[in-house]
Amino acid sequence: MNDIIANTVEREGGYVNHPDDRGGATKHGITQRLARKYGYENDMKDLAKCEAQDIYKKEFWDKLQLHKIENKIMREFIFDAAVNHGHSWGVRIAQRAYNALNVQTIVEDGLIGPQTINALNDEEYQQDLCFWYIMVRGKLFYDIARGNNTQKSFIRGWGNRLEKLLLKIIEEE
Repeated sequence: MNDIIANTVEREGGYVNHPDDRGGATKHGITQRLARKYGYENDMKDLAKCEAQDIYKKEFWDKLQLHKIENKIMREFIFDAAVNHGHSWGVRIAQRAYNALNVQTIVEDGLIGPQTINALNDEEYQQDLCFWYIMVRGKLFYDIARGNNTQKSFIRGWGNRLEKLLLKIIEEE
């Protein structure tokens, strides 16, 4: 768990307050709104990595029950996407990836429940599932940029993020 959270903190980077970022001021990927929810009152520039990691664990890891997902790469993919897109999208992407591979599909509701957890854990072709997760997420990034020109300034960074995640699949071979 700690390495997955640390990887996302690394991908998110330090303090950012880009005018086109819908999240506003962030540090280690934690928005000011989320930091305040967990009691952080200082300037966002001062948010320590350990504080960010604690928020990530409570807000994303625990709420998404990622300890129940057996495939470590899939756990990281869902976690990273939930941080980037929100809880439901992190899960919905996994559901769509699963449905791309299977005749017997699951509901794409963005909720992490027994049906989704069992489907992801029981998938015979785990590497294919992870690959399709990246493909579906790439399509989501494309749709975001296509739907809002202000988001195009982030498309290269999003591509770099997906490339780093894709390498995790390749390195598993």
